[in-house]
Amino acid sequence: MDILRRLAFICSPFVGDSYMNTGDCIFVIVLTILVIIGISLNLALLYMIVFKSPPTLTPYRIFLANTTISQLLLSITSFIGQPRVLATPTHTIVIYLGPVQYLGEWLSYMVYLSSLHFSLNSFISLMLSMIYRYNSVKHRKFSSPQCYCICLAGYSYCLILLLSCAQIEVSRDEIINEPIVGNIVPDYRQYNMINLLIFISLITIGLIPIYVALTIQSIFPIASVFPSVFLYGLSQAKIIETGLYSYFIVPCITICTIVDPVVTAICVIPYRRFILKIC
Repeated sequence: MDILRRLAFICSPFVGDSYMNTGDCIFVIVLTILVIIGISLNLALLYMIVFKSPPTLTPYRIFLANTTISQLLLSITSFIGQPRVLATPTHTIVIYLGPVQYLGEWLSYMVYLSSLHFSLNSFISLMLSMIYRYNSVKHRKFSSPQCYCICLAGYSYCLILLLSCAQIEVSRDEIINEPIVGNIVPDYRQYNMINLLIFISLITIGLIPIYVALTIQSIFPIASVFPSVFLYGLSQAKIIETGLYSYFIVPCITICTIVDPVVTAICVIPYRRFILKIC
């Protein structure tokens, strides 16, 4: 346990005096590693999109940049919040293990919502990329202004969902939380920041190399995003009684921030050539 705590505090040095059990330490270590890899890969991909894209990729790289920026911000907000998410039929319990736990109830909740926002936006951006490729083959390419408008429309949808959740009641009152949180997280009083979100039911509805990239990227959420949603749904339906699933939700979603830039860099020829050249 002492070794795990030391490793957890090294990975997240801003939370040195906070309470963490063994599961929390492993969660912080794994999530921090995933986030660091995700941030590094997305920054590298963003550099290639901006500086190494040929003119023929100009419309499509708008969608690539949209996805990459969303995943970069998802990695950052996931590290700042490091939320453990648990659910009951009428409540969502969020335990913040990241630095945001010292910034107050409202900012903690906003960071959590931002993580959901960027996760959904990156997923929608991937679907928009597929629409772009289909339209390019069957009809004609979108112009750059049209691509910007499409990305803005997708982002606006995510933003509306974010704003609609901003007014949800969040409670840190021990009298309210004890009957609900105490049964699920017995040691919840030890944590600096644990929010009870009242009456929430979240449902995520949220031949050429580029086709290969899109195919792999479209399949991968089956192994990352969907298991997270599935676990959340099972816990909300009281099919899962243990709280261990809360350690898997955010790391599963964060894996996408690693796989997507790797697949794009390998399958999009100009980026692959640049990587091989510098290697």
